[in-house]
Amino acid sequence: FLTAAGVDFYVDAKLVRGLDYYTRTVFEVIHATAGEDLALGGGGRYDELVEVIGGPSTPAVGFSLGLERVITALTEGKREDTAGAAPTVYIASLGDDAADRAFELAGVIRERFPAWLEFDQRKLDRQLKSASKMGAKFTVIIGSEELAQGMVRVKDMDSGEQTMVKCDDIVTWILKRIGG
Repeated sequence: FLTAAGVDFYVDAKLVRGLDYYTRTVFEVIHATAGEDLALGGGGRYDELVEVIGGPSTPAVGFSLGLERVITALTEGKREDTAGAAPTVYIASLGDDAADRAFELAGVIRERFPAWLEFDQRKLDRQLKSASKMGAKFTVIIGSEELAQGMVRVKDMDSGEQTMVKCDDIVTWILKRIGG
C-alpha cells in the first residue's frame, strides 16, 4: 500500500522502537523539514502483548504521534487547509480487487482534490448515501466490471448523471466538470 500511495520508504532492519513487546513490523514516520528529518511518530505490531498480560491471543497494531511535531510539519507544508470541507470526490468500491484499485486512484485524485475513500465493503446505495451526506460533488464507483474495463463510473451527485471514464483520465474529467 505504501508503494501504491506513492509514499517514499525504506526498510531498516536495525530499527528499534525501544519497547520489547513489538513483534514483526515496527515503523517510524519521518518528515523532512528545514533540512533535517523530524520523527512524527511510530509504532508497530504487538501481537503477543494482550496474551502476556493474561488476555486472549489478540493480533494488534499501535502507534503514537507527537502532536507538536505534526503541527510543525503541517504548518510548514504548502497544502491548503481543507479540514471540515466536503470532499470533491467520494470513492466507492465494490469487492476486494476494486478496493485495491480504489486505493491507488485515491492517491491520484488527492493530488488535486479533497477525496474520501470508503474502506468498508458496504452496499453501493449505502455508500452513495454517505457521499450525499458529506456533500461530495462526484462519486467515483469501481467494481469488478469497471475494473475489468480499466474504467470507473462517475456519478454527478447534483444531477444524478453517471458517466464511464477511463481510470487514467479521471482527474482531467473532474477538472473539466468543475472548471479547473
